[in-house]
Amino acid sequence: MSLREVGTVKETTTVTLYHPATRKPLLNADKSPMTVTVHGPYSERYKSVIRDQQQRRMTDMTRGDVGSMTPEEVDAFTQELLMRCVEDWDLTLEGDEKLPFTPEAVKSVMEEFPWVNDQVNTAMGNVAGFLEPSKKR
Repeated sequence: MSLREVGTVKETTTVTLYHPATRKPLLNADKSPMTVTVHGPYSERYKSVIRDQQQRRMTDMTRGDVGSMTPEEVDAFTQELLMRCVEDWDLTLEGDEKLPFTPEAVKSVMEEFPWVNDQVNTAMGNVAGFLEPSKKR
């Protein structure tokens, strides 16, 4: 095996959502899977969010706030990263009408349905989802 056979990096992956108890795929009214498209650690969007957060932290430090981050601050940074990296989705909230994608809707869904947040966050940490398989066999 060579490095080129591992595959190439891709910006996003599509996360299929599963029922948190039964692990069955969640389906929209049209029987399509409920999905969330998210940027991963190799994408420019992900890196940009991380740089923004680092810049804010460095600015705080130059103002004399040299204390370590609180657990709440770490949670807020993690949540901001997830919210800013969600690119699109195919979700049904109620009935058979698909939920329009907006930053406000992302925040609302992630807060109301923490298991969606968990599934997307887990997928963002799985680098295998952000590799396009090599065409070489």
